[in-house]
Amino acid sequence: MKPLRNKTVQGALHALGTLLVLGVGLLIALDLAPRVVPILTEPTPPHSEIQGVFRDLSRMLGVTLSMLVALCAIAIPLTANVYTPKLIELFVADRGNKVALGFYVIANAFVLWNGFVVFDGATDSARLRVFGCLILALLGLGLIVPYCSYVLQFLIPGSIIYRLERAVIEELSRAGRKADPKALRESRQETLDTIQYLGKIVLRSVSRITS
Repeated sequence: MKPLRNKTVQGALHALGTLLVLGVGLLIALDLAPRVVPILTEPTPPHSEIQGVFRDLSRMLGVTLSMLVALCAIAIPLTANVYTPKLIELFVADRGNKVALGFYVIANAFVLWNGFVVFDGATDSARLRVFGCLILALLGLGLIVPYCSYVLQFLIPGSIIYRLERAVIEELSRAGRKADPKALRESRQETLDTIQYLGKIVLRSVSRITS
């Protein structure tokens, strides 16, 4: 009964967060519409309005990236301190985190670059640049809740154990293809360290339940 209740609460929180982000995104879109629509429709939009839109989009993506980096910088070390330092290595090596954070970094750089280009007077392609940057900004807002949910799921003890188990299996598979004795010793030591991390997680989880 308890796992079902936890799943219900998690689903409700996820839905609430999704609705919150969608509501904020809708409000931002409504606020930007009076400024963006003339740029996309008028033959010669005002240069000051174009710069203002790029400035707002850049600020929006910058705040989003800062918020997500702050979440990871706080949540990951705290959880690693409770269970295992290996969690930080797993988080950094995870492909999903690389893709998500890389998207926000590239989107920020893309908006900043287009803002500089338009600021220098390239207004002939301003309409296309504003449209592309607006799509990136709205996509960045829409990915906040899924990525936060991904990070929180990453910190669940069951997920940590699964990733450590997979790391052990992958290391053993690589060790089977190595012929160098030194490389085999390193693989064995890496496997033993990961198994020790698994043991620490089990012991701490048991101590937290019994305390």
